[in-house]
Amino acid sequence: MAVGLGSNSTSTPMLMTELAVDTGSSFTWIQSFPCDSCYSQGNFPYYNHTASKSFNYVYCGDEICETLHGDVYPGCRALRGSLEEFSCSYRMRYLDQSSSSGIVGTETFYFPKQRPILDEYMPLDGVPFGVGVSNNIPDNLVGFAPGMAGLLREGTLLNKLGVKRFSHCFPRFEDDIGIIGFGEEANITGVKLALNQESTNYEAPLTNVFVAGEQILVAEEGLPVDMVFDTGTSWSVLSSPLMDAFMAAINRTSLRKFRPQRLNGKSEFCYKTTDLLTIDLDKVAKVTFQFRYTANIDLFSFHIWTRVDEFLCLAFMRGEQGENVFGSDLMRHMNIGYTLDIDDFAMYFSHEHCWI
Repeated sequence: MAVGLGSNSTSTPMLMTELAVDTGSSFTWIQSFPCDSCYSQGNFPYYNHTASKSFNYVYCGDEICETLHGDVYPGCRALRGSLEEFSCSYRMRYLDQSSSSGIVGTETFYFPKQRPILDEYMPLDGVPFGVGVSNNIPDNLVGFAPGMAGLLREGTLLNKLGVKRFSHCFPRFEDDIGIIGFGEEANITGVKLALNQESTNYEAPLTNVFVAGEQILVAEEGLPVDMVFDTGTSWSVLSSPLMDAFMAAINRTSLRKFRPQRLNGKSEFCYKTTDLLTIDLDKVAKVTFQFRYTANIDLFSFHIWTRVDEFLCLAFMRGEQGENVFGSDLMRHMNIGYTLDIDDFAMYFSHEHCWI
């Protein structure tokens, strides 16, 4: 999502940049100069906190540092003595082995208004975030955004925004620009999926998977499996028994005349693209995920298959028992709205064109 950061004056952002939307984390960070270790962020300028008039350090004794969520792992916990003398630090590690570490500060963020007039900004002062000086991403994430915006329920960014509704719409193609809206600008439409109130994640029970009309029972120990919706990871994850059942169901479609192959790394169910040139995967292997026995989310071939060299591979990783993640690749070409009120904690799904 586009965001302005820092200020050299009272009305305009010091720089405009992009942050990846991360519904699986509560913490926001951005790559910062000078970097000890940073990945390439294309043509986006690097943030420099020393050049911003609105940046403030957060120290170990500050309430902000003390209340960081556990997944952030503040580095102050092992310190002794006067905590006010030490800068609060953080370290994040993600499912895809991406990582970021640095110090914590507060800054003014500027959010571009989507409507009615573009090029107007809503400033938000004192947003806690990470000044990332050591950041790493997997080799396949070339062109990744300069940072992450943590939009987990009860996260610092949503709390500062003071909103109970937001939505995002990821385009089908990476070069297109998606849409994100907060509060009144959120687009809440489509199939409603009630979420688990007890979980800190956006999570719901997956009750059935359908492949070309065949029903796959997903229960483990007699119960539906919980699936987490996490935009912070592109690939999705299925627990080992469900992954096996999913691949077996695909192998029972008309694709059974082709031999799937396993590639080195995480791609374990792949076909040669030349074998599938005349195959309409949306017809022969249509996939639907069903949640709570009532909410059906149809997935198209561009959601569940990804190109790896000369192969077309199932875009799922094998997880541990009970580990199931609905990643951002499954959310492309789809508007997803979130309502965070206690009496309406839910997500809404609708297939839409997602660009502005």
